[in-house]
Amino acid sequence: MIPTFVRTRQIYRSYADFWKLVEVSGFPTCYVDQMNLHDPSACYIMTYMNDEWLNRTGVAHVIHWNMEFFPETESHAFRHGIKERWSCDKAHADSEGIAYVPIGSDYRLCNGDYVTEHMAYDVAFMGCMSERRVRIYNVLCRQHIRVAPNLNGFEGRQYVLAQTRMVVHVHQTERKAISPLRLAVAAAHGLPVLCETCDDPGIHADVCPFADYDALVEGVQLGLARNDLRFFARLLQQKLCERHTFEKCVMAGINQVELMV
Repeated sequence: MIPTFVRTRQIYRSYADFWKLVEVSGFPTCYVDQMNLHDPSACYIMTYMNDEWLNRTGVAHVIHWNMEFFPETESHAFRHGIKERWSCDKAHADSEGIAYVPIGSDYRLCNGDYVTEHMAYDVAFMGCMSERRVRIYNVLCRQHIRVAPNLNGFEGRQYVLAQTRMVVHVHQTERKAISPLRLAVAAAHGLPVLCETCDDPGIHADVCPFADYDALVEGVQLGLARNDLRFFARLLQQKLCERHTFEKCVMAGINQVELMV
């Protein structure tokens, strides 16, 4: 069974990389109002949920693949009509008693047109700069660590990441969930990632170094000083772009096959 991924008509730029992965993996897409919920053979995967989904139901197999864990998407109103629930975070999946389906990557998320040996930046954040991220950013700058600018466009970001040595992931809030899209982008670009400690990193446990919030700056400094950045970059790339690609993860979820970590 090949699933159809369901788009929202609202613009949500944070999911641009997700939809690029859907596209390069060859999965069909539709909008919420285009779903044929009366077809028992249809299988749909929804990610970001909003009021477009409310009061829709039918016999089609609808999967909610949770990537953000907002309380409202866990409510009864949004679960109405959902036949199956996935989570891309292992700890969240275990706590909810639902399927853990991680988000893999794909080499085609990076077209590789720009290659350089010049490293203009030491570290990139690639994320909305929340208060707790800004605190780490400010300390890194005071330590004269070169922080890459945040760019949303694929081409501009690729140009910047090609000149960056590593990525640091700082949780946006106190919730210690994995950041699968950031890791997928880093993997496609061949970049190592230092992650803030997660409750359960799942398939990422052996491919990224982790550090508590207060140790992240020291972790960046150590990462830049040591010679094993390429080692971690290759581990992450092999895991997400070869062994557990986006397509393989989706189809494993559809077929209810547990991925080997």
